[in-house]
Amino acid sequence: MLAMPVIAGSGSGTNLGCALREVGRAAWLPALGLRGWEGKEATRKPLVGLGFLGDTGVRHSVARMSRIAVFGAGGRAGQAAVAEALQRGHNVTAVVREPSRYTGPAEARVVQGDVLQAQAIEADAVISAVHQPGHDFFVRVAKALNQLAATRIVVVGLASILPTADGTLLMDTAGYPQEYRDFYLAHAAGVAALGGGDWVVVSPAGDFDHGGPRSGRYAVTDADAAGRVSYADLAVALLDEIEEPRHRRVHIGVSWCAGDGRPG
Repeated sequence: MLAMPVIAGSGSGTNLGCALREVGRAAWLPALGLRGWEGKEATRKPLVGLGFLGDTGVRHSVARMSRIAVFGAGGRAGQAAVAEALQRGHNVTAVVREPSRYTGPAEARVVQGDVLQAQAIEADAVISAVHQPGHDFFVRVAKALNQLAATRIVVVGLASILPTADGTLLMDTAGYPQEYRDFYLAHAAGVAALGGGDWVVVSPAGDFDHGGPRSGRYAVTDADAAGRVSYADLAVALLDEIEEPRHRRVHIGVSWCAGDGRPG
């Protein structure tokens, strides 16, 4: 396991009490029997500062007052991302299927759209927080996002396909619900289909605390079914990866620090 300092969201400082680990997709895609990703994983080297693993590829750092498009802005993760981006001073476009049903922050520009036509929305960075049943849906989303060559892309993912501390995928651990396995595999196929662009997949390391607060801090860690993070703190991680990208072409899990419990 790689020990690293805890993340601090957006200027809230660091806490060295949490051990963190970045999980690259090369660690889990072969276990799922997925192919087609060979050669796409970036060469990584240690970075200074917070000690995250980086890569030698081009990154798109998005400045304040930039244009961010949030696809799936009607859902809880999408609404939290819209709110966090607005709070940080970005120009936000909330992309939803039915604008009349949008209940997120009113300051956003709300447009009707579909992530499968992501190129139709001009933006400096894109957050994809869309979910839909169907095995091929996430692959289709990935192919659409692959067309955004000059854009930082942050995708809200699924904890089930992350490895735990011993390398076992969360979905393969004892007692983990198996009735949704096709959905887990659909997510994994979508990550495998992401190309060579500037993207990162971010998910809870375990699950959401659905009513949890925004603490502004989180850890990047192994999958853990007991791990929790609020939608607001997931959004902090999403925006951190847009403003100051530290991970590229990997799927990372975020959680509140072990032992902290639910932040007050």
